[in-house]
Amino acid sequence: MSSQITSIAVSALHPFAGNPFESSTADVAALAASIQDSGIIEPLIVRLKAGRYEIIAGHRRWAAATQLGMEEVPCLVGQYSDDQAVILLVTSNMTQRTSIPAGEYAVAVKMMMDACRHQGTNQSDATAGERANAWVAKQLNVSVARVKANVRTAELDPALLHLYAIGRMPLSAASALHDLSSDWQCQLVKFLTDRPTKLTYAVARQLVIAYKNRQLTQESMQDLLYPPAPPCKPTNDKAIRLSFDPKALRPFVDITAAPEKIQQEILRLLKIALPDAALSDE
Repeated sequence: MSSQITSIAVSALHPFAGNPFESSTADVAALAASIQDSGIIEPLIVRLKAGRYEIIAGHRRWAAATQLGMEEVPCLVGQYSDDQAVILLVTSNMTQRTSIPAGEYAVAVKMMMDACRHQGTNQSDATAGERANAWVAKQLNVSVARVKANVRTAELDPALLHLYAIGRMPLSAASALHDLSSDWQCQLVKFLTDRPTKLTYAVARQLVIAYKNRQLTQESMQDLLYPPAPPCKPTNDKAIRLSFDPKALRPFVDITAAPEKIQQEILRLLKIALPDAALSDE
């Protein structure tokens, strides 16, 4: 794989097709301020594809340069296959960014997994998937379980993935919902959209168990998501002990009287103030 550094016109560069990472306005503005002071220290990594320069690493630097009105930027031009480009795109963003939104992270991990499987992997090998999981986990410095959970999450219905991305459920819950059919995932989106709530792993797991046991219905899904309130306990006739500040009662009752007399006077005053209330002296 050969590569060389050259200056390329900003207008000649194009973003990577399917890039899962978005550049926030604040990030680009901060980077633009840094570039204005110190210039672009690290060149962009690009490849020539179909007569166009495609950015692999450096989308935020490109956006900042565009914002500053720069004509050219330094680029490292290399020869990369599609799978090599995806792996480089994901690893460069994962290692350089301090914070990556959950939805973008999940999609990026799946892209990297797919590229890893394609690249020099025997698809008939039953252990190929596990080897890919382990390799991706090592590259991203995370556990294999986290890689698998993100891949499963990225494969959710897009609307359900969006709910995960905006924080409506943890990764564990999103990964568990992968076992629901597409139709039930869409039905779940409707429920969660109509009545916003945060889905827990426990509830997600119950939904999957009900689905696998062919017991999931719209009614049972609704009951699991929004459990009915427990019935109110009937009141009893046991005495209720109340405490009053004597100073607060002084304008209304004789606080030196016996407790029974004070209670009677309070009830008498309440009957006058609330004639429709069902009050009793008993």
